[in-house]
Amino acid sequence: MRMATRCLDCALSDVSAEKRGAPWWAVSVLAGVIAFVPGSSFSAADAALANQVVFNPGTVSLTNPVNPKRQGVQQQVALALAVYDQSGNPVQPSPGQPVEIRVYGAPEGVITPSSMQVTDGGGVTISYSGGYIPNPVTLEAYLKLSGSPDSYAIGTIQILPKNPVAGMGAKSFSVPYWCDTHADPNCGQSYVQSPLKVLAAVGVASPGADQLSAYTIDTGSLGVVVPVGELGANAIGPAGPGVKFYNSSGNTYSGNYYLAPVTIAASAGGGSTQVQTFPIMVLAIDKAYCAPGYKKCDSHPPTPDLHYLGVGFDRNGTGAGDSFNSPAYNAFLQIDTAANGADVNPGYVLTGTGIGIGISTGDIKGFSAVKLTPSAEVPGDWNAAPGCYAFPGIGSVPNRFCGSLLMDVGTPEMFLELNPDRRPSKAVKPSSSGHGYTVPAGTVMSVLAGSPGHAAMKYKFSYEPEEPRGPAPSSVTWVDPPAPQSVFANTGRNFLNSFDYLYDARHGKVGFKPAQ
Repeated sequence: MRMATRCLDCALSDVSAEKRGAPWWAVSVLAGVIAFVPGSSFSAADAALANQVVFNPGTVSLTNPVNPKRQGVQQQVALALAVYDQSGNPVQPSPGQPVEIRVYGAPEGVITPSSMQVTDGGGVTISYSGGYIPNPVTLEAYLKLSGSPDSYAIGTIQILPKNPVAGMGAKSFSVPYWCDTHADPNCGQSYVQSPLKVLAAVGVASPGADQLSAYTIDTGSLGVVVPVGELGANAIGPAGPGVKFYNSSGNTYSGNYYLAPVTIAASAGGGSTQVQTFPIMVLAIDKAYCAPGYKKCDSHPPTPDLHYLGVGFDRNGTGAGDSFNSPAYNAFLQIDTAANGADVNPGYVLTGTGIGIGISTGDIKGFSAVKLTPSAEVPGDWNAAPGCYAFPGIGSVPNRFCGSLLMDVGTPEMFLELNPDRRPSKAVKPSSSGHGYTVPAGTVMSVLAGSPGHAAMKYKFSYEPEEPRGPAPSSVTWVDPPAPQSVFANTGRNFLNSFDYLYDARHGKVGFKPAQ
């Protein structure tokens, strides 16, 4: 596990600690016929399992054909499951209290059944036809628990195509940024100057204008956060408790997890439309408070009205109570269509003026790409992009540092991880707040994505915190790394002034194109 202040949960411009550990469902990856002892054989209560449906294995990989005209090998997949109540005690399904299971994202007829009930025993078997599967498929389960008030056990796993698919998607959706010039006049001049927002609703099938709220987009973290009072009737829950903590301010939000679709306002053909996700796990909050020891938070305590769409990759949970670890919880990657989402290449394009959800052949034109490596901790996810930052005006050697890069649209600030004894002395000064260190004003910096010899994107700027221009951030702060040799840079969102940004989740790539 690695702890790192890499997730900039941008609604608050906070640095949020990310835990890079395997989630509870990441048990194994295998294909074929599987037999397991049902999890309900556990007898002792385990509070950590409260309100959960746990699958074994936690992820399944299918040997899929890479061409839609080819046929692969048929398979039967047996999944054991265990259900736990509010106290972590095992629950036995019954005809009056069944486990409901749904399959999302598979082309029609390729994985059957697409829905089922478990009323006795501790498992379920699904059939794979050997057909074309371009994207990860999500399997969700829920059971309404006995007692009052209402409570549910929920669980999610992904069924992954083992062989990479080369093709792109046929559909993509244009999503405009939302700007309230009264509340934030900066966005009237440039969306990039302000948190990037879209209009959305959670748990509402076809929301009217009065049901849409402004949600901040963040590539530096993962998961949907919504005030519980705004959940629509299509939300399933509440399930177990959850917490989202922001460690630069101490702001903390808590509530319960639900399964709910997310509907996003989009545009098409000069008019307006809506794009909806499959049901995904969301955190509905009803409390907000300060963590102990944060005077800044005590002076300006948070309120439980956060609206948040974390759509990053390599963004694991922020700590205890944060279960957002899987791409299955990324709203931009779980788009529903008449073809069950199989005609959408999961991913997005972010520009200074709007968002494209889904990646088609036309969307990738002009982009230079950086290949990502698969995550060993979260099946179906990708590791952070490689990149470097440098101080070309400083004579000390070395003045370039290469590691990983996060293009975080959730904050205008830049954060640099480097062990203190490796930082060039001319690039370090005490912060004016008295906490930590920053880069001196006037320092020339450069950033690149990829490697020095094969950069897909690079830019240079003079750091002027009073008046940042172009891709330059509003501030540059040094952060201690999780390991002495770790090198990491969070660019902040101002790079969108100079570049469009693409994330292709199907093929594991990020891309960059000069902004028009």
